[in-house]
Amino acid sequence: MIRTIRFSLFPYLPFFRLSFYLVLSSVPEKCTLPLQIYLDPTGYSSSVYFTKKLDIPAVQCYNNADLTKGVESETMKKIELVEIRQVNDALAEMVALFRVELRSYKGIASKPNVEDGREEMKEYLLAGFPVFAATVHGEYAGYVVCRIESEVVWVESIFVREEYRRQGVAAALHGKAEEIAASYGNDTVYNYVHPNNHRMIEFLRKRGY
Repeated sequence: MIRTIRFSLFPYLPFFRLSFYLVLSSVPEKCTLPLQIYLDPTGYSSSVYFTKKLDIPAVQCYNNADLTKGVESETMKKIELVEIRQVNDALAEMVALFRVELRSYKGIASKPNVEDGREEMKEYLLAGFPVFAATVHGEYAGYVVCRIESEVVWVESIFVREEYRRQGVAAALHGKAEEIAASYGNDTVYNYVHPNNHRMIEFLRKRGY
């Protein structure tokens, strides 16, 4: 199979736009190219994305999540996933915290804006994006937002509260995204990750991405 990946540098400077295509043929089971494009000449954030069986950095959007050790903990045994149909205060707060953490990867300090978080989640739900929250003993621990385009599942955002990290919450949420992908006959989800989010990058690698 031929895979084509488009890289765009300087996306906000049209006169200096540089684009090229990388075409891969007969990609092996695990393929890591010696290509690292962590460039942000415009002040906007670069990112990488990962898919299973093909690990190729690309300049693109964003994402964030936590790292779990992969060992079943007491918390992991009590995690419940709930599909979100409407926004509540706890969910809006988590979205706001996610945005604070995302900005921190760009070196920007900020405070959570719960109302902005509420509006962002409303937009996801109105667009029909599948949204799931993880609860532990009835408390919200994290959430994942999936975007589906042409039966391809993207993890739009994934976040776990600080006090619930390294306890299997991220694995449960990401596993739900993989379950949705499997329902479309796919063996992977696509993940946008900020290149400074080393925990998420390691998390995905441990899951085979």
